[in-house]
Amino acid sequence: MPTRQPAGHWNAWNYLTRSGDNVINLDGRVDVGDLLLMQQALTDEITLGLAPAWHADLYPAGGGDGELNIADLLALQTLIKAP
Repeated sequence: MPTRQPAGHWNAWNYLTRSGDNVINLDGRVDVGDLLLMQQALTDEITLGLAPAWHADLYPAGGGDGELNIADLLALQTLIKAP
C-alpha cells in the first residue's frame, strides 16, 4: 500500500490522482460514482473493502483519521467539484 505522505507538498487531489487507482471504486477516476459509494458506506447500506475504505479516508489531509465520516464525504465532494 502506498504511503499517505508523499514527498513534497501534499494535498488530497495529488494523492488520489498519483497512481491512477486511488479512488473508492478503484476505476482510476474521482467522480460521482465514488461519492455515491461513500454515501452508501456512511449510511451503512454497503461495507467498503479494506482498500476502498483506506482510499476514502481523506480528512484530515495527510493521512486521514482512521474513520469514515461526513468530513471525508465533504472532502471527496470538494475534489469532484475542483476544476
